Amino acid sequence: MLTYTVDFTKAVQTRRLTMGVADGRVEADGEVIYQVKDMKVALSES
Repeated sequence: MLTYTVDFTKAVQTRRLTMGVADGRVEADGEVIYQVKDMKVALSES
């Protein structure tokens, strides 16, 4: 089984954009197979 975890650490807002900063990891059968720090994504409201 794959498990994806995203832990948001902060949100940065400018005049036109809100950007989220997060750490994340992917686990396969309970073992971490991929890890990332400080990934950045644009956030929007729908």
